[in-house]
Amino acid sequence: MRSKLKLGLFLALTAAANAASPVRTTTPPVESHLLKLRSFAVPSVAAPLGLLIVARVNGGPPLRLLLDTGAQFLVLDKKTAARSKLTGGEPLDLVSAGGSTPRAAVKTVADVLDAGDIQLRKVEVAIVEAHMIDGVDGVFPLTLFSDYLIRLDVPAKRLELSPLPASSGAFGTKALLSGGLLFLKGILNEVHEGYFLLDTGATYNAISSTLARRMNSTAALSPMLRLQSGTSQVEAPHGSEVLTFRVGEQELRPDPFVAVDLSMASRYYNFEVSGLVGYPALRNSVVTINYREQLVQIDGK
Repeated sequence: MRSKLKLGLFLALTAAANAASPVRTTTPPVESHLLKLRSFAVPSVAAPLGLLIVARVNGGPPLRLLLDTGAQFLVLDKKTAARSKLTGGEPLDLVSAGGSTPRAAVKTVADVLDAGDIQLRKVEVAIVEAHMIDGVDGVFPLTLFSDYLIRLDVPAKRLELSPLPASSGAFGTKALLSGGLLFLKGILNEVHEGYFLLDTGATYNAISSTLARRMNSTAALSPMLRLQSGTSQVEAPHGSEVLTFRVGEQELRPDPFVAVDLSMASRYYNFEVSGLVGYPALRNSVVTINYREQLVQIDGK
């Protein structure tokens, strides 16, 4: 019997490998900014499932956007985009975790995006046909702030942006940056090494189906959950065992977790993607990111 979950997994939404990565060409910032975030939650789930940032596109209405390190583009559905004076665009394939085929979208450019006291210009936007999850108008990629040193205090719902230092010093752990996404080299249960996507927009943690089989995980045999993955639904088994995940000196608990097919993502990025470090693993952490030097530091609170 298959269980149903109206809101489960909002995983990475990424462009296909043959699409150009988002590139911001701006003057290096000289000021610091503090953005207050909101919790993303639904009545059927007790705990928050993510963080929302409120922004306006092209002077349109305020939009509730899921703050996501696992997305390359600002993503809006067609109706929301139209309210923000965005229509048309060039064809684009989007890849979501667990999906067997890319999702069709179009890519265009927003003239201006306002978030708090920050204004960004010429922001690339992916417009999708499907409706987003209830309570979310779109996805806000953290890479839009890649010109800053980013400090995301998840429990305090604060996003602090400051000018990048001239030198990082002994800061954090080196990540693999591919297509604007950060992959952390970590070890699961002190045995299984691999690259795991840092994905604040994922409402569940995940391991790849390949890794689940290698681990003889209960996820390989458990009932299916129907989950929302990007703009489409997928069905994925969930695991019941307790996992540990270590990045550098920091240990996280990626529970609960599901097993999803990440083979298509692995093909696009030309390395095996072993899983996703989602919001539940980060809910009690402060995440500091320097995109320029591909450094990530995760501190518990």
